[in-house]
Amino acid sequence: PSQYPTEVHVFSVEGYGVRVNFRGISTQIREEPLRGYKVQYWKATENLLSAVESDFGLMTTGVIRNLTSSEVYRLRVFAYSRAGMGKRSSPSIYFTVG
Repeated sequence: PSQYPTEVHVFSVEGYGVRVNFRGISTQIREEPLRGYKVQYWKATENLLSAVESDFGLMTTGVIRNLTSSEVYRLRVFAYSRAGMGKRSSPSIYFTVG
């Protein structure tokens, strides 16, 4: 997909994780149909290569669990299709738990 999810919001969930909400996309006529969304998150002090990926399927909201409450994390959201991950991700969002 050529577009990326927008309006990404992160909310703490009872001190153990976060709920992520975002506005989804529509694929263009010449693109493969949308298969879903993936969220990448990692500790802000670490490299993107350490990112953990969570597949939300076609849902535009989901929960990420087992995060450390004293850490600052970065997160970004991608759309994907059968052709692969989108060309661009949402801008990085910084968040903490708690």
